[in-house]
Amino acid sequence: MTNEQQLPEPTRCYVDGCDRENELMLHVADDPWLGGDYCVEHARAIVASTPLIVTCDCPICARARRVVSDGRPEATLTGPGSWLVITERSSYVLDLDAGGTGTLVRRAGTGQGVAPEAVDLPPPLAVELRRDGEAIPVFWAAKPVVGEPCTLMLDVRRDGIPTLRRTTIVRQVVTDEIR
Repeated sequence: MTNEQQLPEPTRCYVDGCDRENELMLHVADDPWLGGDYCVEHARAIVASTPLIVTCDCPICARARRVVSDGRPEATLTGPGSWLVITERSSYVLDLDAGGTGTLVRRAGTGQGVAPEAVDLPPPLAVELRRDGEAIPVFWAAKPVVGEPCTLMLDVRRDGIPTLRRTTIVRQVVTDEIR
């Protein structure tokens, strides 16, 4: 049995009242099945407040630490320009104007596979998210760095309320910057 067959498919953040999408599973007790799926904001709070995640050697906690605990501020991407960002499980076309806002189109399942940095971790899941394949307004995007996840602030609901999304590990970035 593979890890993909054992892990439940992520859906929405488990925190009551939070309707944000998620791509991260955390295990929050000695039994790895006593966990849940969380948005990155709630995952960061759980990682900060749950010593088990900081010390546990299981692959689920190792991936959670890699995704949410780097502690470094992220540099934002400025435009104008277009970027093709290919992650472990998806690809993203990001078009930004001079102010760093624009659109993003995500295609699930079109990534390059597990990153070398994550070979000992459970494979990330290629989940479909709301508005996949559509141009989603971007409030800001972190500068994509190969070998690290990328963070994006999007208007998924199209009502001005931001949704924070974090990609799986970036495998390749193709830049077409307009100067």
